[in-house]
Amino acid sequence: MLKKYFSFPTWWFLIIVLLVEMVFNVVLKTNLFNENVLFNSLAEQMTIEEINQISTSFQSNSVLILFISLFQPLIEILLIAVAINIGTLLLHYPLDFKAILRVVTKSFLVFSLARIVFIITLSYMSIRHMDELDFIPQWSLADLIGTKSIPAWALYPLQLANVFQVLFIFLLAAGLNVLLPRGWFRWLLTVIVTYGIGLLIVVLLIGFLTAL
Repeated sequence: MLKKYFSFPTWWFLIIVLLVEMVFNVVLKTNLFNENVLFNSLAEQMTIEEINQISTSFQSNSVLILFISLFQPLIEILLIAVAINIGTLLLHYPLDFKAILRVVTKSFLVFSLARIVFIITLSYMSIRHMDELDFIPQWSLADLIGTKSIPAWALYPLQLANVFQVLFIFLLAAGLNVLLPRGWFRWLLTVIVTYGIGLLIVVLLIGFLTAL
């Protein structure tokens, strides 16, 4: 079954990822970044004029924001493929970078599934305040602990430790094993070391910036 999954054309997966990302951003704009939600969320910290400026700025730059957001998954896929490729080179695995890139792209569909779950949940909610987002399950350690009891620097890494992240790692290891059979567990360790180190660097960087 996995062989059939990873045999489908890569551009199918890429189109789905970008379409989901586009819909995700449109849903966010419609449900979260409208005037009512911004006013309810920021009224205690800002004046009406300041909130209006934020709303106007967001609306005027919405096309640019959408354009940039579509590049985010592409960059993430590329960086993950580079990290895996470095690991395969160190292990002397005869794998082509393009082949690794195709497997990463197909595995990345897991995160699009996470977006779809969020979109469906948000569409059925009537958001009036940003704090209501805490009631949307993220399937992460942050949900289990409770976001309000987590310090700002630890929130991002605990949100990353979720079901979809684990599924991505498992699927990526399985896809690489289909590409070059070396044993699923060996590929799992390779993915955890290569992709995991890159993810850890990002988490530490964001945690440091958040703590400033």
